[in-house]
Amino acid sequence: MVIDNQIVKNKIASLSADASDHLDWSKHHNRIVNELIEKLNNPNIDISEREHLLKLLKTNTEQKTVFLEKANNSLQQINDLLTSGNSKNDFMSQFNIWIVKYKNFLSTLTVEQINYIINIIGYFIIISSLISIAAVLYGDFLIKYFKLEEKFPKIAKYIIIRRKFQWYYLNYNIIVILILSIFLIILNIENFFI
Repeated sequence: MVIDNQIVKNKIASLSADASDHLDWSKHHNRIVNELIEKLNNPNIDISEREHLLKLLKTNTEQKTVFLEKANNSLQQINDLLTSGNSKNDFMSQFNIWIVKYKNFLSTLTVEQINYIINIIGYFIIISSLISIAAVLYGDFLIKYFKLEEKFPKIAKYIIIRRKFQWYYLNYNIIVILILSIFLIILNIENFFI
């Protein structure tokens, strides 16, 4: 990890130097462009000299653009290195970035759209709770139907523990469904009257 960090730091330092050089060259060409524009504003120059200055202006403008693009590419590579380094070494940092992007997305929504998102998330939670309840009930039904406690006495202890916990699962999921349903009803009533 230390070696990887050092390699990334060296690449960033190299790319920073490249970007700085490209920006310096872009500034140099920008100064030349400004000088050429000043010379072109002079009404005393002849047509051949004007054409020559226009060619130089075009060339220097293109060079300035090329160096700006190179600097931009170097900065983009630095950004990519920093972003990829975070994803390799720090999952939580990437998760925090995702949360910030999600918050920015939510800040662009209207109240109605946020209400729809809350309803969708609430319905997903209700559906997952119902699936959990069904799994508990059908699991117990299948254990009794296939008489697994009698056929496999070694796992009978686990089945007994499972039966004790299934009431907790059922109660937990029923409470989640009730609380979430009440919350969604109140939220929708408030939004209806707003």
